[in-house]
Amino acid sequence: MKKINKYISMVALGALTMVFNACTDECEREASPVQTDGITAYIDFNTPTSFAFLPDDEQSFEIKIGRQLTTEAATVHITAEGEKFNVPQTVEFAAGETEKSVKITFDIAIGTSASVKIGIEEGDTYIYGLTEQTIKVARDYTWVSAGSLTFSDPIFTGAEGELKVEKAKEGNNLYRIIEPYCEKGAGIHLQFTLDDNHNAVSLLPVGSLFDLGNGYQLYYVPEQYPNYCFFTNEGNSFNFGFLFTDNGSDLYVGNGSFVWSKEYPGK
Repeated sequence: MKKINKYISMVALGALTMVFNACTDECEREASPVQTDGITAYIDFNTPTSFAFLPDDEQSFEIKIGRQLTTEAATVHITAEGEKFNVPQTVEFAAGETEKSVKITFDIAIGTSASVKIGIEEGDTYIYGLTEQTIKVARDYTWVSAGSLTFSDPIFTGAEGELKVEKAKEGNNLYRIIEPYCEKGAGIHLQFTLDDNHNAVSLLPVGSLFDLGNGYQLYYVPEQYPNYCFFTNEGNSFNFGFLFTDNGSDLYVGNGSFVWSKEYPGK
């Protein structure tokens, strides 16, 4: 049996060698064409797809535009799709200049995000370069410590645990529970609001899907589903209900509770 296996292996190896040699002889690849005219502009491949800003940060970021042919001066035309963004329409290159930084400004409210698609106008592009990029910006609140609570989750964990609470310095009684459903370090927090007497008002966001970081999305719509979507309290003891989905269409009922044991603002 060993001899038969050895013979078969040698035959297979010989066949593979013949195929490889045939491909080497007959399948020679033509060299890619070289672009020798035009502006040959492109967006830097290392351009981030997202930026995060704090309230006091300047609402601006920079991207780099490069070009392949640099012999002559040239004007690169930029396209942009995004109402809240101010993107220069052109970038001027001097002769010999290979790269320019382009400053982009925007204006969005704290706690919101927006996206812009930036591109090189057709006719100015380099055929092997990045010609468009969508970039998302977000302005977050300044979060400060607001104590801790004991969180109970019968749906996803079935256990109790102490979690940190933070308050938005610029928000109107806006708080968040740190990573109640996601793995530690994932940075997905459950936000909620209180009234001026520190009683429950609402979970956030209202009316849209929110990724919980565990394969499910939270859906909180109390006006449409008041029996399932609620947020109530008696002192520092809070209860909440919500709907959740794993496919964006089928909805399931979820609920949880927490006792704000340390630094509850209502005390």
